[in-house]
Amino acid sequence: MQQLYCAAAPETDFNFDSNTLTAALKRIYRREIDPYGEIDEGLFREMCGIFNQAADVGFAGKLTDREAEFIDAIRYNNALFSAFKVHRLQGDVGAQLLDEDGRLKPYRQWRNDIQGIVSHHTERWLETEYNTAVKRADLAAEWMQFEREADVLPNLRWVKSLSIEPRESHRIYWGMVLPISHPFWANHRPGDEWGCKCGLEATDDPAAETIPSGKGMDPAPGLNGNPAYTRKLFSDDHPYIANAYGGAAQAVRSLLDRLGLAPEEVVERKFKSGGILQTPAGFWQNSVEQAKNVRAYTELAKMHGERYKLLAVDNTIGKKNPDALNLKTGFYSDMKNPQTLNGKNAMQAAIKSAAKQRVEELYVYLTHDYASPDLYRGMIAGLHGGRAKSLRTIIVRLSSGSLKRYNVERVRRWLKN
Repeated sequence: MQQLYCAAAPETDFNFDSNTLTAALKRIYRREIDPYGEIDEGLFREMCGIFNQAADVGFAGKLTDREAEFIDAIRYNNALFSAFKVHRLQGDVGAQLLDEDGRLKPYRQWRNDIQGIVSHHTERWLETEYNTAVKRADLAAEWMQFEREADVLPNLRWVKSLSIEPRESHRIYWGMVLPISHPFWANHRPGDEWGCKCGLEATDDPAAETIPSGKGMDPAPGLNGNPAYTRKLFSDDHPYIANAYGGAAQAVRSLLDRLGLAPEEVVERKFKSGGILQTPAGFWQNSVEQAKNVRAYTELAKMHGERYKLLAVDNTIGKKNPDALNLKTGFYSDMKNPQTLNGKNAMQAAIKSAAKQRVEELYVYLTHDYASPDLYRGMIAGLHGGRAKSLRTIIVRLSSGSLKRYNVERVRRWLKN
């Protein structure tokens, strides 16, 4: 771990609760807890609270209630990471309990022997992990914003590191501009090295025709994947997880099950386009609507690389029932499949219906050929006078299978002029 984190400079005055730590170490010493087969709940709660605080700092002012499901997923994966980290700490200190003759060391001697181990886990390493969690939470929230505004600012610029002594591995990317959809971003982005202080900014500046020559580093262990998509601040190849002590996985599962932190079960379909469609266990909608929604959102995921989670109907009085959640933008989405032959009426009615659900995204799945001017007139009528206030984007799937996307705010500004 020391080698993995060596380039990350300390930034945060950080204090792990000493009373919680002492109590947990005493439980381990007294054999009240098996350091390899169990996870101390006190240590876990302290650790998990720290990582959730880091996420909150990174998300501050960038996410709203509509991203509640995304935040819940981040918190669950923080719990998972915290549990594995605590198990590693327990295993490291547990390995020092016995002397060379196999006898239990006196408590004071044991505490002295594990001082360096404990300080690494609860001070320097934890500080590096905390700062990285803040950075990656911030980048995840920014990425979701970039996705929402991609029709206006379609490209991303790699922003120079703010570090006093920036590392060389990212220097070749400084100032580079690429489309947000470019496959480069799947494997390289700021925050994929421990202590990285590079950034991203959205822009409509022209994209580069080539990626700078030279080899940048692959993501560091524990920092693989885009957290906006994986919903994890730390990836599963982190040494705490990939190189865990025996019994770790079962101990983690037992703890999270006991605390009621098990994640919602979903069936996830992945497509070559990079798209994803998630369906919750026990998923249910009106049978006719369900078939239409599955077909329509599967097409978005399979053909266009989009990422959605279908949502079950909630019959609670007053509860709105959007059809899906856009996992890229955090927008709730409603799909409409008009049957009228009048293009203006088709679009206007779709907007009106989506407005009742208070969704941010309307997905109009057209199976009839409509004249473009008729569809646009319907859009203007549906949005005129400040109607459908919640809508942020409209996706129109034409009968040909091609997509058109409209930024609602831009349309509104045009209407005012």
